[in-house]
Amino acid sequence: MMDHLPTAKNAIHNYSGAVLFQCQNEYDGGPFLEYPQRSGVLPVLSVGNTLPGSISSLQSQQIQSIAKQEIEPILQTWIFFGLIQEVLGGICRPSDFIAVSGQGGENRRVLTTASLVATLDLWVTQVQSKTISPLPYYDHIAKCLRLAFAVLSASPQSLDQTLRLSLASLGEILTFAVNKAFDMDVSRDNKCPLTWNRLINPMYWERLYLESGLCISQVEKILSTGHRSIQALHFIGSLRQSGSTLDHLPCDKQQCYAYQNNLNTYQTQHTKRDCSCEDLAVDQQKLFAILKMGSLPLLRLKGDHDIGTISIEVVPSDSASKYLALSHVWADGLGNPHRNALPRCQLSLLRTMIGEFNTTSGQPVDDLLFWCDTLCCPVEPEANRLALSQMRRTYLEARFVLVLDASLRPYNSEGLGYGELCSRIVLSGWMRRLWTLQEGHLATAGGDHRLWFRFKDTAISGHSLLKSASTGFLSSSFSQRGIAVFAIDGMFSLTKKDSNNSSFDIRSIEFVLQGRSVSVKTDEALIITTLLGLDLSAILDGAEEYRFHRLWTLIPSTAQGIPKSVVFRVGPRLKEAGFRWAPATLLNNSDRNMNLIFLETTPGEAGQGLPSPDGLVVRLPGFKIVMAPPRECLPPNPWGVIYPSRHNSQILRGDDGSWYILSRALPPEEDCSLSHKTLRALLRDQSDLLNSSLWVTYLRSFFDQNGIQRTNHGLILSLVKVERDVKYARSEMHVYIALQTRYAQDMLELAFQLVQQLSTGLPAQQCASFNQRDVNAKSPAWQSSVLALESEMRSIARSKEVQETLAESVIGSQEAATQLLDAHIASIYAGEYGRLEEQVPEHQQWCVD
Repeated sequence: MMDHLPTAKNAIHNYSGAVLFQCQNEYDGGPFLEYPQRSGVLPVLSVGNTLPGSISSLQSQQIQSIAKQEIEPILQTWIFFGLIQEVLGGICRPSDFIAVSGQGGENRRVLTTASLVATLDLWVTQVQSKTISPLPYYDHIAKCLRLAFAVLSASPQSLDQTLRLSLASLGEILTFAVNKAFDMDVSRDNKCPLTWNRLINPMYWERLYLESGLCISQVEKILSTGHRSIQALHFIGSLRQSGSTLDHLPCDKQQCYAYQNNLNTYQTQHTKRDCSCEDLAVDQQKLFAILKMGSLPLLRLKGDHDIGTISIEVVPSDSASKYLALSHVWADGLGNPHRNALPRCQLSLLRTMIGEFNTTSGQPVDDLLFWCDTLCCPVEPEANRLALSQMRRTYLEARFVLVLDASLRPYNSEGLGYGELCSRIVLSGWMRRLWTLQEGHLATAGGDHRLWFRFKDTAISGHSLLKSASTGFLSSSFSQRGIAVFAIDGMFSLTKKDSNNSSFDIRSIEFVLQGRSVSVKTDEALIITTLLGLDLSAILDGAEEYRFHRLWTLIPSTAQGIPKSVVFRVGPRLKEAGFRWAPATLLNNSDRNMNLIFLETTPGEAGQGLPSPDGLVVRLPGFKIVMAPPRECLPPNPWGVIYPSRHNSQILRGDDGSWYILSRALPPEEDCSLSHKTLRALLRDQSDLLNSSLWVTYLRSFFDQNGIQRTNHGLILSLVKVERDVKYARSEMHVYIALQTRYAQDMLELAFQLVQQLSTGLPAQQCASFNQRDVNAKSPAWQSSVLALESEMRSIARSKEVQETLAESVIGSQEAATQLLDAHIASIYAGEYGRLEEQVPEHQQWCVD
């Protein structure tokens, strides 16, 4: 068992399975780095300083060719027992990590790491006592860990998953321990691999998470965050999910539909299924009157323990009011879209929890009032609009905000560490809704110890949990390090990003919206407006369907404005002229969109866009694309070298002989917000239009950085007009654009030059004498000329001079390179490429719609 991996209290029993002892020989005690040549099976291996660790492609192939039953015992002997001995030396024995399991009715030897954490603690203490020379020893251990990572990365996919998990998780905890022992700054000094989680197939975690009750969209969010540690991933899998009765079967990886509410069919829930007590309503007219006074309607519950005696008193807020604002997920049953009422049983439970909270908070209030959206936001449209305009104030001025979530309330907080408490909050339904993001953020923006989470026995301060997690990360045992990072990451998403400002900027909003959803689509603009600290009344005034239009016109008044990278976002866009550049939602957080948040670094106004009646004015580099004219004497794709899989990519040539690859950002079935066409179809159709002018603009002004090719986020535009040096253009398709690799550029340029030679030859001239009518008729003479042209192509590609040129840079076999050259010559001759013209610099102004 991997006992060093932390699990939740009352964890799902043995969910990771036992790791069988497979070693056929004991570790020989020799140097770790030289074990491969001593093994007689592994190839001679060497690893450099590059993180996380890599070996040559030939060495990887050799490892992958070793049979599963042969390599598994060797990897366990070397990487598990060998690493432990190399790092810990004589303070432990191999037998400390072997146990006998009677599971399944037979005694079997299995791995155990029950003593590993304590042994590592002892070792860390010894290192910190300076009895070991720090730097050379650290460098050696880090090199061993890099080699272990590289070998596991190259190992066959068929490797037993529990074995792979045991080896990768050992590497991870050794990395945590080593960096702590030598006091290494992970961001600056670290030389050990930090991404051990990448060695585990995500399907392994997905299966465990779905079995534990997580939604597939939640699983996708967890696994798409690449920095999750194995500790955190394992811990999440051990958490039982209970309390909520929602059905996640209809959900997909992009969205959870279980928390979406149909307001027409919504039913408020009682505390028990068999309860049929009556609802108790609040007078809407009284609510409206208080709101028109400029106050907030606050509530006081009266009566004794008999639910039949409960009554609700509505009082207006004043400057001295101290109240508790409730924050909850409507899918848990505490909402009511039809009137301001709740069942008496729910009100009785609320009274109990509010009374207990007043004692728990440590700052009891003699007359603690409360606010709840279901009871305090009138359902009548005009009054509701007024209540919504006060939402920011409601949560900012609350003395406390108490979160009620069905997935938290089944669990007693006593005995649960900060890791489990934080993890349950991070995985709760409350953390996945837009309205609750706003409520949680406003609570934390108003001061510390204002946001509280209700568990079964009591309420816990969110600030205290975050502080405990931070302390745990800095000072606790490295055995909890991964969980602390997960907890901090999740809890910190609620807090403001700028300590001098209680509002988010648009970039940080895009980040925190990941994995969140809202039942009423037009509410998204309201929430983003509040988070940005903008005037909500400007959004509420006017038709609901144009809320996002009004929001985009307000964002330039914020400190960060509209980042120019917004034009490169994929996903639904507004359809009205002048707003076609604008996303219709920020909830579409594909990998491309999330990458844009971190790529756009242009400071000041140069990095911002400014809305205008014709579109968004931005400064971006770009170039004009002119497609090579097709040969009239040839049918489309005459030699079959353009496969269907290549219909969304296109090669382009610059005037300097550089070659680029242009590709559709997402296939049409995943993103048709701008066009449902393939890339090639768009380029050809636009080229056929009279006076059409296609351009590609892109985010970064470079394609090569320190000799490394960089892929650029791009946008194909059709030029409409040019006025005062501003290019007015219409968005056509999201793309990626990148320089071809050096090898690919050499091959393509060679093919291009050979096409020039081919075009002057007799077969090409004879073929060019035919027209489209001959092609359609497939006349024998035309067919003969095409065959002669194809023969000439092959002959040129196999000439002595060309073959010698290929031999100088060939990757793989000479024959494969020649066949690739054949394909390039055929496609370039047929006009299946584009030319880059009229390149413009990064200060070029565009008005993009």
